[in-house]
Formats: sequence, structure tokens, C-alpha cells
Amino acid sequence: MNEHKKYTKRELIQPIAQNLGDSINVAHIASVLSIFIDEMTKELLSGNEIKIANFGTFLLKNIKGTVFRNVVSKKLATSKKTRALRFKLTRRFRKWLSNKYYQEMKNSIQTNKDCP
Repeated sequence: MNEHKKYTKRELIQPIAQNLGDSINVAHIASVLSIFIDEMTKELLSGNEIKIANFGTFLLKNIKGTVFRNVVSKKLATSKKTRALRFKLTRRFRKWLSNKYYQEMKNSIQTNKDCP
């Protein structure tokens, strides 16, 4: 079964630094990434959506509290209102991901047929 890896900010910076070579310092890349994340956070908290072309849209969705019955005390209670981060892929990126996934599945099936 495939294990999902959780990437840290440092692990995200490494391939960028390798692609840029010596032209930009790793500390500068880390600084740019931190500024980018901070600006995204500010915009989301102010109620704005963030759309990145050919990638997707980030937005904060308000989730209203729900009414439920406490099983022990039999009293009605309500949960707090919360906000949840949502990400919606663009059609183009979703199609690219699905094609890549199906190609990987097709390749793994073909390699497994060769196994005894």
C-alpha cells in the first residue's frame, strides 16, 4: 500500500534550490515561501479566495454549529461554529492528476503480470 509522505517546508525548498542552482540562496527561498504562506493566510482570514491558475482555489468556509442531544444528560447542545480550509482543484489539474494516476496504475498492473 502506498504511504503518504508529509512534506516539511525544508523539503519543499530543496527541489526549488536545486532547480535554481547557485542563483538564489536557500535562505532567500525559505523567506519567500514564508512570506507567500503569510500572505495567503491573511487573505483567507479576511474572507478572500485565492485562485492559482491551472492549480486550484483556496477558501475558508464557515461551518455553522449543529444541534445535537447529549446521550448521557439527554439535553440539547450545540457545537461551535468553525471555519474550514477548502481547496478545489481546477479541471485541468484534476485531469492531469487522474491521467497520471491511471498511467501509474496501468504500469503497476503490467509489471505485476510478469510476477509468478
